[in-house]
Amino acid sequence: MLWAARLSGFFSAAMLMVVLSPSLQSFPPAEAIRSSQFDSHVRFPGQIAGGARGLPFRRAPSFRIERWMEIQKSPPGRIYELGSLPPFLLVFAGHVAAIEHRWNQHGLGGDNILGSCRDLHPGPVSLLHWSGSGKPWARLGGGRPCPLDALWAPFDLYGPAAVEPSR
Repeated sequence: MLWAARLSGFFSAAMLMVVLSPSLQSFPPAEAIRSSQFDSHVRFPGQIAGGARGLPFRRAPSFRIERWMEIQKSPPGRIYELGSLPPFLLVFAGHVAAIEHRWNQHGLGGDNILGSCRDLHPGPVSLLHWSGSGKPWARLGGGRPCPLDALWAPFDLYGPAAVEPSR
């Protein structure tokens, strides 16, 4: 069971941002925060208190991801090119606990342009992650779902509760 996974050391987050994609495994969030102009914008509390299941964090004024998003949008331009995970890594300053890869099924997005679908890896899975451009709601709405998109269908607020996969 994922909730029984042993985590050690100081960490601010686990569960939702526990397994980094290969492109992010060398992302140095703490170094980025300590460098140049960014170190004066964010202050980190010594302890993180409670929150939603799976992603515990405190929304103190000095501890908001919104600040990183403002920096991202303002000139001189982008501070990262890797989607939405890097701002969270910056906010948590590297205090992110790793759990076993088997708990995070990432890469289900496939490719909407090529129409490719991916399968689940063998073994237990707790988190399903439709990464990249291949979002299940886009394929469900377009009438061309991948087989695994049926797992998302009950949560699709704009479509029928049960969708038959076309592949």
